[in-house]
Amino acid sequence: MALSSDMFTERGFGLITPPGGEVACYSTHVPLANPVTVGNLRLMGPKLSEAASLILPTGRLDVVAYGCTSASVAIGPEEVTAQIQKGCPGVEVVTSISAATAAFKTCDGKRISLLTPHMADVTQAMASFIEDQGSEVLNFAHFNLLDDQDVARLISGQTPLD
Repeated sequence: MALSSDMFTERGFGLITPPGGEVACYSTHVPLANPVTVGNLRLMGPKLSEAASLILPTGRLDVVAYGCTSASVAIGPEEVTAQIQKGCPGVEVVTSISAATAAFKTCDGKRISLLTPHMADVTQAMASFIEDQGSEVLNFAHFNLLDDQDVARLISGQTPLD
């Protein structure tokens, strides 16, 4: 699952999917109202179940990955999972923040630096979440982008000024 403005997630999954057709990727998008604030990120929570229900509605899915790290923090990974499972009962759910914090634990990553495209409040919420999971955030920086389209362009290799 990706944000409505996401220009990368489907392409990224396509790049890491093994050849041979044993793994298939399907996607859906969740609307995000600008500006990107903790409050607006939280508003996506109730929209997750409907968006999840649109992925192969008559098919069976093994896993749904939710790719918005900042929204996963703002909503909470448990609530993200609950909302997605309302739309796709019984599916396993992975969020990017839960994957990252699991990787930190696996790699004994106790001291982390954090860089986000967002504003300070969104970045601070992410840093606090990471610290609550047992890693120390030594420092963090952010690009101060309020518009999700600017974030999408940044990820796609453009600059917000292009």
